[in-house]
Amino acid sequence: HAAAQLMRIRVHDLLRPRDSDESNQVDRPRLSAPGYAPAALNAPLAKPLWTAAIDKPGPQGFLYATNAVAEKGVVYSIGGGKLIARSAESGKETFRYGTGLRPFVVYEGSSVYVVQRDGKIAALNAATGKPRWISSAGAQEDGRVPIVRGDTVYATTGNVVTALRVSDGKKLWKQTEKSATYAPYEIQEHDGVVLMSYVVSGAITSIQLDAVDKGTGKLLWKAGSTSSLLDVKDGKVYAVKDGLPNADLDASPNRVFKVSVLDLRTGKSQETREYGYKLPGQPPYPYGGERAFLDGSDLYLDTGANVLKFDFSRYASGQKPSKTYAKRSERTELAGKPASGRLFLVDRDSGALRGLKTSNGDPVSWAGDNPAVRTEVFGNGVYSAQSDGFLYAFNLQSTEPVLKVNAGTRLFGPTLRTGPVLIVQTDSKLIAVRIPGALK
Repeated sequence: HAAAQLMRIRVHDLLRPRDSDESNQVDRPRLSAPGYAPAALNAPLAKPLWTAAIDKPGPQGFLYATNAVAEKGVVYSIGGGKLIARSAESGKETFRYGTGLRPFVVYEGSSVYVVQRDGKIAALNAATGKPRWISSAGAQEDGRVPIVRGDTVYATTGNVVTALRVSDGKKLWKQTEKSATYAPYEIQEHDGVVLMSYVVSGAITSIQLDAVDKGTGKLLWKAGSTSSLLDVKDGKVYAVKDGLPNADLDASPNRVFKVSVLDLRTGKSQETREYGYKLPGQPPYPYGGERAFLDGSDLYLDTGANVLKFDFSRYASGQKPSKTYAKRSERTELAGKPASGRLFLVDRDSGALRGLKTSNGDPVSWAGDNPAVRTEVFGNGVYSAQSDGFLYAFNLQSTEPVLKVNAGTRLFGPTLRTGPVLIVQTDSKLIAVRIPGALK
């Protein structure tokens, strides 16, 4: 190892320009530094079943919506301003609808929802493409799509939410959140209460939770400094409580993750749960950045260096984690709930999906050979779209690459799946390929 290191130093020294050769400096680099190229992945190139052009995404890209959805063997997408339904297997068109549609599609129940350029929402029969109803103009702002929950469609324009009946599009109520500039980024329904999460600005920017009566649209209560909803159960709302910035926190390794327990109908505080932990290392200690997900009765808390598992069903003051998973790198963050015996972590530098086995904490990785633009997990398949224009499909359990798709672009939307067919979505086309049996 010492000899190899010495050889690298000597080679690097040979590449470095000599100070004495000033007359030739213009033709020589001021610095020559070796980099690193990961080994290329080997996987068979998938042959497309079919491809189809789609319209480019709207002003927010794929942040809030998708230009295509795949359900029950049918792919719905916007192309040339029209909704086009195709067989996922053959790519054959089954129907077309409309003109001048925005590049967003929503599928829920037995209906497909599209938005016209003037903001009208159209609900269509998913099997035939025939309109069930069309809303008034301006119902939905550009860049976002209506949110469908049960028997209600929630349309958004700025900080205004309008509830429409799924069956006929009739307006039920309208709600305005004056403290917010934009629409809620999350809407949930629970036992006749609609919970909406807003970004609000005041002395500081924070998350605010609004509770609205589903039947009337009447505001029931508001709760500030709630960064995310963990669960709603038995008439109680479990919301992550934001901590206010504190300059002294970087001197202490002690941290407390707080969960507010609120009454669903009144918003009255029932209790505040506190899950304490200690950061490793030396000061100054980092602050913030915690991520938490609830999976049944298991609370998974990403603290930076570790992922802690708590029994959420049996809270007690001073509760200790039932399990601690070492992350190996603080540059990864918990991506969601565990599945198939794996905790999923996203690498903040490369975008790659990595993981930990829930049984013993051993690390696993589905990293490709280029930065990942996005990753989806279906069944036993991990589908990673890379910035070099290739999408790799990995076996979730073995982590081996099984196939790759040449998309020819670095811009990807959500990867879709229906039955045995995978739909790779870019900013301008769809590519359908057959899913290997090992990934189903």
